[in-house]
Amino acid sequence: FTQRLNEVDSLKALDVEPQQQPLLFQLLYSSLITALETYLEDTMSFWVTVDNKVLRKFVVNCQEFKKQKLQLSEIFDRMDALQDEVDNYLQQLIWHRLDKVIPLISDSLDIDRPPIEKLMQHILLRHDIVHRSGKDKDGYLLSISIEELNQLQKEVVGFVNKIESMLHLRFPDQFSDQKIEF
Repeated sequence: FTQRLNEVDSLKALDVEPQQQPLLFQLLYSSLITALETYLEDTMSFWVTVDNKVLRKFVVNCQEFKKQKLQLSEIFDRMDALQDEVDNYLQQLIWHRLDKVIPLISDSLDIDRPPIEKLMQHILLRHDIVHRSGKDKDGYLLSISIEELNQLQKEVVGFVNKIESMLHLRFPDQFSDQKIEF
């Protein structure tokens, strides 16, 4: 996550032609959301792998796993394959759906739910950047200013730091004192 932030900062500092700057800022905007998604996936993947209590809570709280049926004769085979099933599920999950992902993370890791409203607005804008080639639904080109780009970065870093702080409190033996700065 930190490496991606540093890369975004380096690219923001480039001196590019004025006609190329809108595309660069759109790409960087999108990249910041992608960095958040990757952080969330990496974090959940780590914790379900290193802590059996987190794995158990994840399976208990995940709607996909809740609706699966299990015959008693399958229990040991399913237990042996459970970590792989969870890993595959996490790889397929749409991580920018914060309305679904954050409750699952919160319940599984036993941490508070950080507010997602501001980030969801950014994710909707990123959707237009990625899926409409930088235009809104009416076909107008979206313009991302350096201020908007910096604001998104600040909000993403703040969101990650909130989660990291809660994880540090919840699992103090697993952490060094490291905070992401912006």
